[in-house]
Amino acid sequence: MIHLIMHSLRAIQDRRYYNSLHAAVLVCSLVITCVGCRSNLQIKESKERVDPSLTRMSDRATELYNRGGVEGAREEYLKVLKEAWASDNAYESGTAAYHLAACYFSAGDAARAKDWLIDSRYELNRCGASCQNVWLLEAKIARAEKRYEDVAYLLQRSSAETVKATTFNIFDRSGERQLPKIQLASVRAPLGGVRGKLLQQRQQAANDLPILLIKAAVAVERNDLPEARKRLQEADQQLGFVNQPEWQAEWYRVSGDLAYAKGQAEQAAKLYDQEAEILTSIGLYRDLPRVLTQSANSYEAAAQFAVAADRLCRAARLYFGRSDYELAWQTAEAAGQLSEKSEDVTIEVRLRLLAEQIISELPQD
Repeated sequence: MIHLIMHSLRAIQDRRYYNSLHAAVLVCSLVITCVGCRSNLQIKESKERVDPSLTRMSDRATELYNRGGVEGAREEYLKVLKEAWASDNAYESGTAAYHLAACYFSAGDAARAKDWLIDSRYELNRCGASCQNVWLLEAKIARAEKRYEDVAYLLQRSSAETVKATTFNIFDRSGERQLPKIQLASVRAPLGGVRGKLLQQRQQAANDLPILLIKAAVAVERNDLPEARKRLQEADQQLGFVNQPEWQAEWYRVSGDLAYAKGQAEQAAKLYDQEAEILTSIGLYRDLPRVLTQSANSYEAAAQFAVAADRLCRAARLYFGRSDYELAWQTAEAAGQLSEKSEDVTIEVRLRLLAEQIISELPQD
């Protein structure tokens, strides 16, 4: 049996027979057969084991991720995972697995991301921690794959997770852990007075907001604009109870998508600009090129070509800063085509300066 397990693992590793879901099922079924009735044992730790040294390592990885260095962040999270495995730390293992899933999803490898989410859920359940954001990330993957029925199911699982959770979320929307964790006495006995009510409102808003925003985004994609507007209004009411600029930024993004779907291109562009402003102010640069490109497309649809070229120029500079010179060049070329329609001297000069910098970094043949 051990021989069969190792053969399956080698098949996954060398990718000759790689299919992540089928391979995972095969290996898991073999392991269950080996351990027999012991597979029914559930290990529950009394509380999460937060390792300060691993937290510092994870913080460095998160900073890389937020700046768009997804590959570098993945390598750092793998180091965290190795250390967590070395001490059989379920909480840190589940946390690192979640972050790895986010990295793989950002890099376009949804299959590998889903595998790591399976591992993350197991480890977090093992120590009794909340899996709310694990289910949320899987819902985002399902949305990207247009598996809308699965999105609804995964959001239900996320909501159920928040009901049983006894602490605030392990992760915020960007994937960072919120430490120190705050115990919610209201789970067992309602807190009295205004303070207790405010804590409950904050907790409910923190639980509801990401779910409402995903529902709104899915509604836009399915062209159910009244449903999208309804969910955005509900999310807007919850935003006042939490200090989470990332969610405010996402609210602007989905609102921009809704405005664009309604044919309001200029309004959509302004909403995307507000999203970009918030992301910049809190140091979340990873998605900025995408946001600026959406803004550029909207300004182009509104025939504001100089502004559209400016947004693409900024996106190209971001790619240049990440040493992605090919994508920087492609984006700058698209900006140049828009600048020709605008006859704006300023944007032409800025694009020429950017092109010179890109060329200086390319191999000289």
